[in-house]
Amino acid sequence: GTPMEVRFQGKGKVGGAEWVYDYIGWLVPVWPNSTAQQQRPAIVGSVTRTVPHPSGNGKVAPAGVVASFYAVRAD
Repeated sequence: GTPMEVRFQGKGKVGGAEWVYDYIGWLVPVWPNSTAQQQRPAIVGSVTRTVPHPSGNGKVAPAGVVASFYAVRAD
């Protein structure tokens, strides 16, 4: 089937500076030798810093940096 995709944006103010991050992720399918009851749902994807923001000591965290992320449903 078609993978389930999510896209969202996290925005907020930290120390008066705007932080903006964009996320894209996909629901991990259930392994063929497992079941939905045995496997915990998870989303995997990447996140990018959309706008630069201060990172302390007068430095700036630049826009465009990309990292991996995962999210797992808690019981």
